[in-house]
Amino acid sequence: MDSILPYLEANIDFKGQKLAEFNYQLILTIGCIISIIIGFLKQDLSYTVYTFAASIIISLIVVLPPYKQYRSNPVNFLPKKNTSTTTETTIDIEY
Repeated sequence: MDSILPYLEANIDFKGQKLAEFNYQLILTIGCIISIIIGFLKQDLSYTVYTFAASIIISLIVVLPPYKQYRSNPVNFLPKKNTSTTTETTIDIEY
């Protein structure tokens, strides 16, 4: 299980998120236009629904897996600060 765990990691960076969102919006917009045209030409609403469902599935295949193009700009966080000096504050409440 540990050998396949790195392949299942689903972290993408901020630029990858932007690219993934652009891709899914583009695919769904083109799929919507194509499905309306096909449904109009065939004069059947089921063709429209099936074509748009196919574009959703294509969008999921393109966007959902964390491909390398979505993980190419990792975020480098600052190192953790040493917080060994802690102060305790107590509050006395009298009733």
